[in-house]
Amino acid sequence: MKCCRLLSIGTCFFIVLISAPAWGWMFSGHMLTGAIAYDTLKNENPKALAAVVAILKQNPLYDKMWAKKLDKVAPDDRDQALFMLAARWPDDIRGNSDYDHPNWHYIDYPFKPAGQPDSVQVADPPDPNIETAFRTNVDIIKGDASDAEKAVALCWIFHLMGDSHQPLHAVSLFTTDYPGPTGDQGGNKSFIRAKTDGEPLKLHRFWDGLISSTEDTRDIRKLAIELRNKFPQDKLDPQATQVSPADFANWIQESAQLARNDVYQNGLLATSPEKETAPVLSDEYIQHAKSLGEERVTLAGYRTADVLAQLFQ
Repeated sequence: MKCCRLLSIGTCFFIVLISAPAWGWMFSGHMLTGAIAYDTLKNENPKALAAVVAILKQNPLYDKMWAKKLDKVAPDDRDQALFMLAARWPDDIRGNSDYDHPNWHYIDYPFKPAGQPDSVQVADPPDPNIETAFRTNVDIIKGDASDAEKAVALCWIFHLMGDSHQPLHAVSLFTTDYPGPTGDQGGNKSFIRAKTDGEPLKLHRFWDGLISSTEDTRDIRKLAIELRNKFPQDKLDPQATQVSPADFANWIQESAQLARNDVYQNGLLATSPEKETAPVLSDEYIQHAKSLGEERVTLAGYRTADVLAQLFQ
């Protein structure tokens, strides 16, 4: 749906939130991280960019899933569009591919707010999870795997970089309303409304739908430019020159802290385990969430470029 612009508050935004699957940043958000990573490498490390493009073209499902889509893109823009498709690929193959790994998208560190009774028990994060998956795929890139295997691993690295910057892929809330062993499953069991007369939706879905609804590569390219201009890398990530794949766990902890403080508001955010009693988010909460979402998607794109530069230096 092209009616939505980046982070608009119109009716279309809420329709997207209601109808979208509860996957990290939706397709458009992941495509944005890919577009920003491409632009960054093109400007700073064209040699690494060429190596990544060459590997991605060896994806075993390239002809089946990407070839026709890329043929519709202007030749000069196809490599950037390839980055966009690679970043969303693990969501595109959900449930219907040998390459699908549902547990790889999140980790769900437990968050039990102060004041909750001792009867509320928390659970450790599952294994495998997003952190172990990232290490697995980095090892594939560094090892002696085939180009096809490396292409699949690259898609996962793109995607996990995006998911790692969505706060609700890092934390699960544990309270009397959301007891163990799963808590609220990163906002997938807690319901809110984005406006008074709106349909109830999962908190996770709300955060996934913050960025945009478009899947048009031309629109994504424009949004990527807007975000890069709004959030220069040196403002978001002053230590960018020191980035390495080993920092991934730290980025997850960033998201976990944001989930506790900004998403759940230290346990004060009103949600409901039942759709019928879903409370309405405040305008202030929505505005802050959208601003934070912009920053996290942009930062994920920059850091993806930095990780790729490290892997293909």
